[in-house]
Amino acid sequence: MTQIAFFALCLAGLVWFWARKKTDPVAVAFASALIYFAPGFFGWASIPVGNGASVTQQLASETYLVMALVIAAIVATTFAVDRIQIRALSVPQSTTFVPTILLGVVVVGTAMSLSTVGVYYLCEKNVMLAQIDGWYYLASYALPLAAVSGLITRQYWIMGIAALFLMMEVYIGFRTGAAITLIGAAMLSGHRIFQGGRQAAIVISAILACGVALFLFPQVAYTLKYLVNDACPIEMVRVVPLPATPLNLDEGQVETLFAHLGTAAPYLEAILHSEPFIIQSVLNSVIDHDFTTDASYLLLQIATGIPGAVTIFGLPPEAPVSFNQMFQPVLFPDMTYGMANSPWAQAYAAGGLPMVGIFVLSFVILLGILNVVFTASAGTLKGVVAVVATWLAFYFHRNDLLAEVGILKQVIYTSISAFIIAAAVWAILRMAHRGKDAP
Repeated sequence: MTQIAFFALCLAGLVWFWARKKTDPVAVAFASALIYFAPGFFGWASIPVGNGASVTQQLASETYLVMALVIAAIVATTFAVDRIQIRALSVPQSTTFVPTILLGVVVVGTAMSLSTVGVYYLCEKNVMLAQIDGWYYLASYALPLAAVSGLITRQYWIMGIAALFLMMEVYIGFRTGAAITLIGAAMLSGHRIFQGGRQAAIVISAILACGVALFLFPQVAYTLKYLVNDACPIEMVRVVPLPATPLNLDEGQVETLFAHLGTAAPYLEAILHSEPFIIQSVLNSVIDHDFTTDASYLLLQIATGIPGAVTIFGLPPEAPVSFNQMFQPVLFPDMTYGMANSPWAQAYAAGGLPMVGIFVLSFVILLGILNVVFTASAGTLKGVVAVVATWLAFYFHRNDLLAEVGILKQVIYTSISAFIIAAAVWAILRMAHRGKDAP
């Protein structure tokens, strides 16, 4: 019964958003919820047990309740934001410099990071992560901002250069920036899907092509990394070593392989091992095992987004503990790698359904504010808001508060700094121009 009700809610929401014909932050949040709550359509989550193996677990009724609460709140938010009379924001001309400044941040950050991290970028991801510095994160968070703001202002040379940097980032093992860029661009152009005809076909084709490339290119990049593994200071070791001799398949084995690929089994297995199924196993396990945490640490995580919080509130200088550090040793002790977080699992562990309600309410309030600003803005500001909103609307489902606050802080600080620098450059140029015109 709970699964049928969940189906009905999602279907009703899908019909509503299609009739609404808008691709704004709230629509992206709904699409993200459908993706990350996909286990609800199957009725189970995939629980990792180590060494690449996993077992399935039937979803609890409370898991469906949490997912339904999130989706219902997102749908309800549209009724609020669509009733607001929104006036267009006045965007200064100085903002035309913002994409160039953001691209400059990407170039400088990348150059500095290459000078410090160097050949470690050619290593396995777990080795590379231990060496990555703040310069990389500065460039990484500025990259989607530069790409999307360059797109909306039709500064396609910026978009082209940013695309090259995104490919470099995917090559070293990170595709989040490319995904955020794609979703941000879709948020700006997705309304053309509802117009039908040639424009809709172009937008859909572009989104599908980029999406497929995001899945295929990392596999190519992973192979290319092993072609240059001699440059890595640390020996790269495969989890599954390459065979000493080439693998030769006879005709019968090839036919069997292609016959297997022609069935639904390999594709269903790929789905069951995908990130949404792993993430919802966290929520489901928290509920099934009645895993609880203290709620006070949530305030420490939120405070990390406030400048000078350590001094102002007398907080400890070390970073607060993440939710992953709490649940993984207890619920998934055999896992050898860090699992993604679930904010809804974090909320349930800290205070049950009432805390989930607080999380959901806070989420949709922030979502609604970003939706209003997105609708009212234009040009560079709209592009920047699209990226900020994507980090919240789409990416929040796989983070805890600590990670999400850290990401939003970096993105917002970088954006504000770019606007301030752009305003200063504009003022200097105007003063210089007036000086030339003076008698």
